[in-house]
Amino acid sequence: MRTGGRMRIFLVAVLLLFGCDMNTPEDVIEAVNRVTGQEEPAPLPELGPPLLIEDGVRLYELLTSQETEQIWIALPPAGEDALSGGVIPCVLLPPLAMDRALGGRLGSEDLDQLLLFARSGVAAVAFDVPGAWVEGSSLPMMQAEMERYMADDGGLRTARQVLDVVLARLPEADPARLWVLGEGAAGTLALRLAGRDARIKAVVAFDPVSDMLALAGMEELAPAFQASPGLKDFLRKQSLQEALDRLRCPVLLFHDAFRHEKNFEDIDHLYLEALRLQKDVSMIDTLNVDPAHAGLASRTSRSLRWLESLNHPKH
Repeated sequence: MRTGGRMRIFLVAVLLLFGCDMNTPEDVIEAVNRVTGQEEPAPLPELGPPLLIEDGVRLYELLTSQETEQIWIALPPAGEDALSGGVIPCVLLPPLAMDRALGGRLGSEDLDQLLLFARSGVAAVAFDVPGAWVEGSSLPMMQAEMERYMADDGGLRTARQVLDVVLARLPEADPARLWVLGEGAAGTLALRLAGRDARIKAVVAFDPVSDMLALAGMEELAPAFQASPGLKDFLRKQSLQEALDRLRCPVLLFHDAFRHEKNFEDIDHLYLEALRLQKDVSMIDTLNVDPAHAGLASRTSRSLRWLESLNHPKH
């Protein structure tokens, strides 16, 4: 056996022995590759100066290490973290555009959501997910985006890099209160991220897509499947069942009947399956909510109340 092979086996044993934050064999292999120099970790972006907006909220705009996806960070006014022992909760937010798509770019509604959390004393971090395209894109352009989406493991790699940025660049972010929230395909990504990365401590998923392959039937996504024949096989492997099996943190499933009328049975099945697996899962159904109180602000507020009610260990 070559010396390099022995070294890799030794490193795997050390990582497992000391209980490093690794959930899957893929995590261990990735860590070993980095330690042995076979895969150099990408340098993390710096925050730079913030843009100060109303109410003293600080907004940062940066790019992922590949300089292809945006990351927006909104922090409460300076000094608020001192009122909570120097650390505050942090929530990761895949783009709202993913409620009816695969990838997504950040937009004005994402900024609104960021500010809602920041004004509530939470560090909010939104990020692009590869796989978005503009209306009128050519088939080669869509194919390129789908290839990027699949290479990024459906947004999982970008999400984990964003987590790295949070822990390296935001000293005010409490590692014991790292949350992720997403809607539609972003809700699926949120659950997958929590299943793959133990750094996530709670998940809120609004109408997650339990069967990603079902998106092939959506008229607006038909060009993507036409452009990328391998997309169906990729989505078939994006199993929420696997994510549920791996989950070790509390989950809130949120069914918004006013936005996704036909998705209730899927969410109900997901909820029952999580209960069967003895997961810490709760569910909110907006069928019992006044439509006037089912908008972004209300959903953010209800999510935050649930998240803050969790009995997280103090950092």
